[in-house]
Amino acid sequence: MDKIRELVDRCNDMERSLIQDMLHNAADYVRAVVIMETAASNLIGLDADEAREAKQSTDRARSIAHDAFISSVNVVNRICDKHGVPRMYTGSTERRSYGDFAMELVANIFTKRH
Repeated sequence: MDKIRELVDRCNDMERSLIQDMLHNAADYVRAVVIMETAASNLIGLDADEAREAKQSTDRARSIAHDAFISSVNVVNRICDKHGVPRMYTGSTERRSYGDFAMELVANIFTKRH
């Protein structure tokens, strides 16, 4: 969160909004993963087609949330470059690594809440 605070202090209102979007997208992605991973318990009693559609639906939602998060991270990294501060995300371009970063952000916010 220190990196985020340092960046926010240098940003205009639009850039601050984009940083907030990244944090919200991180939470949205983590939520989508939880929904997808727990959906299996809700599939009991569904026929094979219904179960497949339910799985596909939750996976689509997760993928959309993931894409939104990755895009917002890339935007925030460009903001970091503009202001000469270290990039928020310096990990791999693998989707899983971005997902881990989303969880790290959400966990950090949660543990440092007031």
